[in-house]
Amino acid sequence: MCGFTFILKKKILKKEFDSKNFLKYLKKRGNDSDGNFFNEEISVFFQRLSIIDHQFGSQPMLDNERNYLICFSGELYNYLELKNELSLLGVKFFTNSDTEVMLEGYKKYGSKFLNKVNGMFSMIIWNFKEKKAFVARDRLGKKPLYWYQDENIICLSTNIETFKNFDLINSNNLNINSLINFIIHNGENNFSNFFFNKLKKFPRANYCYLEKNRNFDFKLKKYWEINFEKKNNNLNYFIEKFEYLLQDSIKIRLRSDTNKALALSGGIDSSTIAYIVKEKLKKEINYINIDNEKYRKDTLNDDNPSDIEKFLKIKINYIKLNKEEYLKSFETDFQDNELPHNQPQSILLDKMTKNIGSHSKILLTGNGADENFFGYNGDERFKLLNYLTMATKSINYLNKEIIFKYLKIKNSKVGRQLHSNYSSDIFFDQVDKNDELKNIDILDLKFYLSIFYRSEYSNYILPDEIGLKNNVEIRSPFLDYRLIEFSSSLPHKFKLPSISENINNKFILKKLAEKYFPKKIIYKEKRGFGWNLNFNKLFIENYNYKKSISNLSSFGFNIKFLEKNFIFFKNQTKKKMHPNIMSSRIFFNSLFLSQWLKKLTK
Repeated sequence: MCGFTFILKKKILKKEFDSKNFLKYLKKRGNDSDGNFFNEEISVFFQRLSIIDHQFGSQPMLDNERNYLICFSGELYNYLELKNELSLLGVKFFTNSDTEVMLEGYKKYGSKFLNKVNGMFSMIIWNFKEKKAFVARDRLGKKPLYWYQDENIICLSTNIETFKNFDLINSNNLNINSLINFIIHNGENNFSNFFFNKLKKFPRANYCYLEKNRNFDFKLKKYWEINFEKKNNNLNYFIEKFEYLLQDSIKIRLRSDTNKALALSGGIDSSTIAYIVKEKLKKEINYINIDNEKYRKDTLNDDNPSDIEKFLKIKINYIKLNKEEYLKSFETDFQDNELPHNQPQSILLDKMTKNIGSHSKILLTGNGADENFFGYNGDERFKLLNYLTMATKSINYLNKEIIFKYLKIKNSKVGRQLHSNYSSDIFFDQVDKNDELKNIDILDLKFYLSIFYRSEYSNYILPDEIGLKNNVEIRSPFLDYRLIEFSSSLPHKFKLPSISENINNKFILKKLAEKYFPKKIIYKEKRGFGWNLNFNKLFIENYNYKKSISNLSSFGFNIKFLEKNFIFFKNQTKKKMHPNIMSSRIFFNSLFLSQWLKKLTK
């Protein structure tokens, strides 16, 4: 688990790049060791967090014949199986690292090796003889990769702050459309012009070759797509398949040469992981919980992992966090984040990883289960929609098109109210062009947006950034690509049950959990990470919203619209536990964006 910067030189430069200026921006992604490499064609800078093969896994890594160089940030969870396959084909290995497996696999199979790997990564492999680079990113985009080019160089890096060296990361170079899309959608879908002008995001599940004799053109190729064709079988079949995939996903994510921990909230996601780790895989692991004070009146007495702790006979390390500590941390939180985010829970994750970083470098989480299996409060409203679409299959696709156009119109209207220069909804325009979304229904569209867009930063980039900052790698078994494929092919009736079923969300997961736990553990009310803090009330009562977002006016945002939304949101919190989704999103995202922008303007 590492960070790298890889510079391709379009022509011979008069002066070599200063290592200190590039390595300092990579240190937050690993501080166990560093490395670099220079010649007339490339300059490489690397910082490492050592997870596998501490002694011989350093990077940048050269193959034994010194024909190839690899920069690899991430983990290949199935590297042992791949190593065995390659060994049987005559490949000799000189380290125990997954990086060497990736390099030798590429040498043997080329880009087709990407279809064999299971992991999270961004990487570059340089071929010295052919003077070309192979660039690739994992299926879900869990590991970041950004790039910039001018007439002299192409710079690719895992860290946005690296591009401070080219004067790109400042408030004068912001892409305003990206900021508006962040407030509306929780993220950005514009690969060609990301949050900063001239800075681009390498898309997930893609690879390309950058060749000197072709002027290093970026010709992206996608190597993985979702298939939404539903499988036809009974519930028991799907439960058994789900159990096998989840158990194997957990098993391969426990591979490391260091101690492991599990964030155990008491919810069904992390509890199921805990059961499989202890009872099925018989593995030792540290259990950890962030135990914040009960700041909300509607908190149930069983809103903690004590039932799981007793049932599994395990010991949980409880970390305390009160609201005063939380609010103090919020003031400095965005100083460490390279991109804006909308996750108030990030402070809890930060404290958790700081606590375990001294004794465990791996942290398993239940991230992704909600997106994969319709697990959020409010997802139960799709029961009726599911029933109607199942009963009217002939107009499924028409329904999808109607909903899609409605979302585009609705979100574009909000965008224009937020900012007068918002001309079109780039977010949905790019989603609409995606070949994976042809001929899918409403529920599949909701699933797709949840997995690949609305949670891109919250489930992938942000946990990665927070963990590595504290010398911890975060791994999420529910985000194994095989479980994504399983969920996309799962009939809707096994995701969202019929109206007669007394199950609100995560139907297939709860049916699996019935094999492990008593029903009182499975079917208690969903709470979520950091629930006790009641973030709505916390921010409404302790922040002067008008003062906090005042800096947004200098970027052209409509402050009156934001203040009007705040009043509506505040009134809704008095009437209902879950306020209007768009109103809530605009409130939190504008507040968090203003904090992030303060960092840029200092």
